[in-house]
Amino acid sequence: MIIDDEQEMCSSLEEIFQDEGFQTCSTTSPNKALEILSSKCFSLILMNLRMPEIGGIELLKAVKDEHCDVPVIMVTGYPTVETAVRKMKYGAANYYTKPLKLNSLITEVKQLIDAYGKKESQIPIY
Repeated sequence: MIIDDEQEMCSSLEEIFQDEGFQTCSTTSPNKALEILSSKCFSLILMNLRMPEIGGIELLKAVKDEHCDVPVIMVTGYPTVETAVRKMKYGAANYYTKPLKLNSLITEVKQLIDAYGKKESQIPIY
């Protein structure tokens, strides 16, 4: 699942990950993301830090409260040491700064999904 306030970023990342063989879902609304997450299981969530409605840290907390084992990678265009520490404190697997280093991101996504799949083999991948 991809959550970013910019539709262009969602569309680009969906296309990139679909080309890598992943099934994807994206939204620009954190509230919509929570709604989707209440009815579907995902193997990984990629989300932006700065978004309307709910900030990325608050969304991360909400996601981890409900889906604690699902790996979450945070993305930000405004990196600071404080936000990096907070992301890790609340359970983010990692964070990337924009512009994204796609090769590194794709490699990590594959590794995290593989590791998650081994832990939760009964959960379907969407």
